[in-house]
Amino acid sequence: MKTKKQVFFLIALLGGVLAIVSLFLKSWAFDANGEIAEKYTYSLFQSVAREVELAFETANKNYVGIWSILYSIAAALGIVSFAGFLVLRLMKSNNNAKIASLATVICGIVALVFGIIYTSVNTVKIQMPLIGDYVYSMKGQAGFFMLCAGLILSGVFGMLLSSIKTPRKRKK
Repeated sequence: MKTKKQVFFLIALLGGVLAIVSLFLKSWAFDANGEIAEKYTYSLFQSVAREVELAFETANKNYVGIWSILYSIAAALGIVSFAGFLVLRLMKSNNNAKIASLATVICGIVALVFGIIYTSVNTVKIQMPLIGDYVYSMKGQAGFFMLCAGLILSGVFGMLLSSIKTPRKRKK
């Protein structure tokens, strides 16, 4: 029983480390017809360059950045709830740790949904005569996927860890 708890805790901790490491990686990239320009890759809290917004405006479509902001908020809340889970776990408050783990999972799923909406809303296809179709879009990078996977992983295994009952010693 004790080794199962330790394994669950280590997996939950690994998920949290994945989420924290993803803050230093690139989350989004501007994709112009299948080619990702390294100049236009962005981490979690970076704002998009004016050139990217102009590319969307050229195609008569507005760049929608609100989903990126909502993704950043969900990611920050998820990392804070993971930190709350660790503190509550060290204080041996299982019920509250379970709630913090649930909040971490919810934030991970919400961040994933906001990221998918962000990439789907910011896609435009331009039809150019004699040249063909040209596609501008925002793509998710390693930081986006690592953050969502890390939050969901740490939350699920944190809930599993908090739901394991420890056997009590019987009084004689």
